[in-house]
Amino acid sequence: MDRNFIGFSFDGIHSSELNIFHVSSSDRYEETLQPEINDNTIEIPGLDGEYYFGSTYGPKEIEVNIAFDSMTEVQFRKMRGLFGTKKICELIFDERPYKVYLAKIKSPISIEYICFDEEIKLLDEERDGLRYTGIGRSTVGLDGVGRVKEKIIPYKHTGKKQRIYKGEAKIEFICYFPFAKQLFKQLDLYNGNGNTFTKYNNVNEWAESSRLLTIEEFNKYKIDRLLPNDSPQELNYKIPVYNPGDIDTGFFLYLPFVTEDGSKGLYPNSTGNYIEIFGDDNGLMLRPITAPKHSSDTGILINTNNHLIQGVHISNPLINDINNRRANWWTYTGTLYNEYIAAGDFPHIKRVDWYFDNKEQFKQAIYLNCDLNGEEENVLIKYDYLYF
Repeated sequence: MDRNFIGFSFDGIHSSELNIFHVSSSDRYEETLQPEINDNTIEIPGLDGEYYFGSTYGPKEIEVNIAFDSMTEVQFRKMRGLFGTKKICELIFDERPYKVYLAKIKSPISIEYICFDEEIKLLDEERDGLRYTGIGRSTVGLDGVGRVKEKIIPYKHTGKKQRIYKGEAKIEFICYFPFAKQLFKQLDLYNGNGNTFTKYNNVNEWAESSRLLTIEEFNKYKIDRLLPNDSPQELNYKIPVYNPGDIDTGFFLYLPFVTEDGSKGLYPNSTGNYIEIFGDDNGLMLRPITAPKHSSDTGILINTNNHLIQGVHISNPLINDINNRRANWWTYTGTLYNEYIAAGDFPHIKRVDWYFDNKEQFKQAIYLNCDLNGEEENVLIKYDYLYF
C-alpha cells in the first residue's frame, strides 16, 4: 500500500495525530471524479422531450473509510470533537496535497470498535540507538563478525495500563462549494522551500499532473503582475495569469483610484473613451468612474465571480503576495459601481484543455486600458485554481 493514500487532514488536524488511517473498503480505493451534474430542463407543451438550457455542478460528496488499531482514550475524545463539528473546514488528502476542499461532516458517524487494555510504556531515550540483533547473512550492516546492527526503540515499563481502541468507521463529507482550491500556487512550497513549514515527500508523484509552476517559472513568466503591454497598438497593460485547474476561474481585480489632483477616479487613457478590461473569453467597457463624495473607497474591486464592481478600501496597498492565500487585501464599503458598465461581460481566466502538456500553453493575460497615473504597483489580482 502507498502510504501517501492513508493520510489526510481536516480542520488542520492530521489523521496521524489520532492514529487513524484512510483505508479502502475492499482491495481498491473508490473516488468520484467530479461533482454531481444537474441538468436544467423544462417541458414544452406539445413538443417531445424537454428543452435543455445548461447544466450546473451540485455539491461534492466524499466518503472516507477509516481504521484504527491503537487509539488511546485521549485520541478517541479528540476524534469525537474533530468530527463532531458543524463548521466547514479544510480537507486535504496526502496523495494530492495541492487540492484543498472546503468540507463539513454530512451525517453522524457510527464507529465499530473493540477495546482492550495495554501497558503504558515510555520511550527510554538514554538507551535509544543501534543494537546487535543477531547473526546476519547479508553483507549490509554487518560489523565484521556477522552480527547485524538494527535500530531498536527501547521503552520503560510503567506497570500502568490504558484503554486502547481498535475499529473502523465511514466518514461522509459534503462540499457545498464543489471544487478544491490550490494550497499554494508555487510547486517549491510543497517541498518545504519558501515561507512555509509544509513539507510533503511525494511531490514528484503528482507534480506533473498538477501543472503547478516552480518559483523560477512563476517569476520568469511574471505571473499575476501588472506589466506594460508589449504590443503598444493594443491595450495599455497586461497581467499574465495562469490557470492549470480543471475549470475556468473567476478573479478579483483591484484598480486604485487616481487622486493626484485631489479627486478620486478611474479614467480612460488619452486614446480612448472607456476603461477596458479584457480576458480570453469576454471583456468589459466602463465609463469613467468617480467615487462618491466623502466615500472611503480607495478603488474598485471587479468581482467576476458575482458580476459586481464593488467599492473597497485598502488602508495600506500591498504588492500582490501569491503565497499568502488567506490575505485580506480589502474591506468592502458597500458602494456598487455596476452603473458604469457601458458594454460587454465579465471575463474569466480560462482553463487549458487537459490534453495540452506544455506549460507555455497555460499562459494567458488580463488586459487593461485605463489611466493609472502612477498607481500601477497597487493594482492587485486574486484568483484560485479550481480542481475537481
